[in-house]
Amino acid sequence: MIWAKQTGLIPNLKGQLDALQTVGKFRLSQLVYQNALKQVGEL
Repeated sequence: MIWAKQTGLIPNLKGQLDALQTVGKFRLSQLVYQNALKQVGEL
């Protein structure tokens, strides 16, 4: 997903990760979540 954000395939990573956690019941640690957002400049 980081690659998708960096190449412009998705408009923002935060929205996608939030949707995965809420709708898809996907578990993601807070550390991984924050690190991913930092890598794409969304945190």
